[in-house]
Parts: sequence; C-alpha cells; structure tokens
Amino acid sequence: MIAKIVIAAMAVIALGVGGFFLWGTGNALPRLQEGSSDAATLPQGAWIEIVAPRVTERDTSNAIKRELASGDILAEGAVIESEAGAKANIHFPDGSVARLDEKSRIAIAETHFDGDNAVLRVRIRLVAGRVWSKVMSLATPASLWEVRTANTVVAVRGTAFGMAFENGASRVIGSQRAVSVAVVDPETDDIISGTEVLVEETQSITVRAGDIPAIKKNPQRVASAVGRTPEAVAREPWIRDALREDKKLDEKIDILRRERGSDRGIREVLMKIEQEAFTEAVRAREEGQAPEAKDASIDTLRIEGSEPASIAEPLPLGGTASVPKEPEPASRRIVIEMSGGVRTLAEGTAVQLRAFLLTSDGQKREITKEVSWQVVGPIGAIDRAALFHAQLLPPITEVGEGVGAIAAVWKDPLTGTALTGTTPIFRVELTVQEGPREG
Repeated sequence: MIAKIVIAAMAVIALGVGGFFLWGTGNALPRLQEGSSDAATLPQGAWIEIVAPRVTERDTSNAIKRELASGDILAEGAVIESEAGAKANIHFPDGSVARLDEKSRIAIAETHFDGDNAVLRVRIRLVAGRVWSKVMSLATPASLWEVRTANTVVAVRGTAFGMAFENGASRVIGSQRAVSVAVVDPETDDIISGTEVLVEETQSITVRAGDIPAIKKNPQRVASAVGRTPEAVAREPWIRDALREDKKLDEKIDILRRERGSDRGIREVLMKIEQEAFTEAVRAREEGQAPEAKDASIDTLRIEGSEPASIAEPLPLGGTASVPKEPEPASRRIVIEMSGGVRTLAEGTAVQLRAFLLTSDGQKREITKEVSWQVVGPIGAIDRAALFHAQLLPPITEVGEGVGAIAAVWKDPLTGTALTGTTPIFRVELTVQEGPREG
C-alpha cells in the first residue's frame, strides 16, 4: 500500500500591521441592499474569484454541492475543485491569495483573520493539482499559512511559493524568501526528525511516496533533494502565470511603500482594494454578470507606467532564473492623466482626468469617453465627464485623510478584451475651515 504522507507549507513573516478591517461573521451569502452603493461586508475568512470556469464545491460524498461564482464565501471544511481549463483565486482579508490551477482540488481546513490582534490563520489541504500562495507578510507568531498534501511534509517561511501534488509526488517551488520543508511520517503524522531543510529562491524539492522508507532510515537524504528549479519547471504555465501576477502586486506594493512609507499604511490600502474587489464581485453576481475584468482586484489593477510591452513576461523565480520570452503581438496599456499631476488633494477639489490607449508600437489614442471610471478607496466620486471630486467617505471621515486611486476600464469593441489602468496612489486630506479671528 502506498504510504500516506503530508506536505505542509507554513509562511510566517514579521511585519507591522494596522488599519481598520471589515468582515462578517458566519458563512452567509454576502448581499448588497437593493439600490444601495454600500460595500459588501468582507468576510473574516476566504472568498473566491473565478478566473475561468468551472469551479465547484464538493460535499463529503464528492457530489457537487454548488458551482462557485466570484464573491462566494468559502467556509472552513469546504472542498473546492477546478475542472480542465478552470482557474480561481482565493482571497483573504489582508490581501493574501491562493491561486488554484486547473484540474486541482483543495480543502479549506482553516481560514480566519483577527484584525484586532493582526492574526491570519490559513490551512489548505492540496488533494490534487497545483496551488500557488502569495502571502502578505504575516504579522504575529500566532499567524499561520499552511498548505498540506497527502504525500510528503513541508513547512514554509516565505511570501510566495508554489506547490503541486501529481502522480503521487509533492513538489515545492520557492519564489520569494526561503521555504522551510520537512517530511512527515505518514503513520504518526509527525515530522521526521532531521528532515527539515530550506528551499531558497530559485530552488525546489520533490518528495515521492516511495522515498519515505529511505528517508526514515536516513533523514539527511532530504537535503540532497533540494536543487535549482529546472528550467522546464520554471516554464510551466501555472508558474509563469503566478509569477506574472506576483510581479504586478509587488509593483503596487512598492508604489504604496513610497507613498505611504509605513507597513500600516500599505496594509490599509491593500485592505481597501480587497474590499472593492469583493464588493464588485458580489454586485456582479447579484446582477447575473461576471465581474468586469476583475476591475478592483488587487491582482489586476495596473499602475500608470508599470506595464511596458514586456509585462507579459513573469519575473524569473527568485529574480535570477531564466524564462525564455515567447513571441507576442504589440501590447496595449491604459494610461490616465490627472490635471496638475497632483499626489495630494484637499477635500472639495475637482480634478479633470483623461484616459489614453498606448500600444508598444508607439501609438497613442485618447479614450476618455470610451472607458468606465471607478474610484478605488473611500476618497470621492467621479462623474460622467471624468471629473473627480475629492471627498473623504466613511469609515475614514474621522481620520482626516485617505488614500486611493482611480481606475479606467476599456473594452476592445472587436474582441471584448478588457484593459484596466489606474492613476498612481494619491492622498485626499480633510480641509479644516478656520473660524473668524477675534479682536
């Protein structure tokens, strides 16, 4: 009988956390009040974004419980399966995401976020297929990010890593920071002493069911299984796609770090953008439509100037592995211009915006009247004439300042392809009126 092993991935990284967090209790289906523009309540656990259908939730008998749609909340114990060609992103309140590849199956063992104590606990069992974890830096020792398969044992410290379980073999791919891997005894479910190793960026390890007896006799052999990620593995589509999305998110975080300076400020903005994405998904589901190009998603909003023609190429694993470039047609991106180029606005200020479609062959066309405008963050509203009106909205009114961005979504009338561009992150500050001076 093939030995049953466990592979677990835990990411625990120290970073300050702050800001306010919104979540709901239980696992009730989130809804918006009819005619309301209020945000849907962000769950304290996980919610799913369907990138490509069909993704289902299964019951204990493996029967289909429901077909999942973007905005559905995932309760602890949920078993999620993606069919051929299907993909999904599982979002968590702090901006962390688990990307589920096609023909994969996972079980949500634990998902909980305690904003008051800055604790995120996520445990995922990978039954089959592939999942990529992009973990925002966990703030406290009590935080946990664990991914577990049924055929080896792993523990991880890192912000991004991939895991696959195929043909009885578990494979861990390091991407950002080190991944701590250990092998578990399938008979006791305990870690086999002496098997703990670090998988660095650009490295990977594969542990097979048949390896366990030899590992139990000689735990040190696990270290020899760690090696540079083969180029053929780095070129696998699911890894390339994950690296590409990680690059987009990392670019946004870099901009936020320059704008906000503190980890607290960064986390506040990521949380607000996550709220926008969840609200859009819920609204689109209630209207019977697919969320429009994941407009407010923290994974897809493009920052002006951050997507040159080569953006389709993912970052190499760990920034050093070579990923051959594939021929592509001329790329396009959306650039938004704000009158004055301001980065800080006083409440009550009106700013004119213009949107342009740029292509890699140097062409530029104004599409201001062709785009759908959206404000990301509680910082104001934009009218049909693309005039943004700065105004602090609840719940940050009492704070006196807020940050956000403005997004423009354009659909190609021929192909239906949607492109999204955003302004740089900017600040809106409360204007305090001074009273008349005495005497």
